[in-house]
Amino acid sequence: MSIFANPREQKVLTEVLKEYLTDLRTEILDSDDEKYRKGLEEKEEILRGVLANLESAPAIETRK
Repeated sequence: MSIFANPREQKVLTEVLKEYLTDLRTEILDSDDEKYRKGLEEKEEILRGVLANLESAPAIETRK
């Protein structure tokens, strides 16, 4: 299954996710609340998996 309409959308989504993950890493490092930090780390792990899938998935052309 693919959520991409074209390679350009896939590329943009990948770029946005990479930027967000950079910001998320900074927020994790700056967090003093252990429970909050753990939640952010779980979110980061999930999003890194999504990013890996994005980078390895072929985009499906559905628009002309």
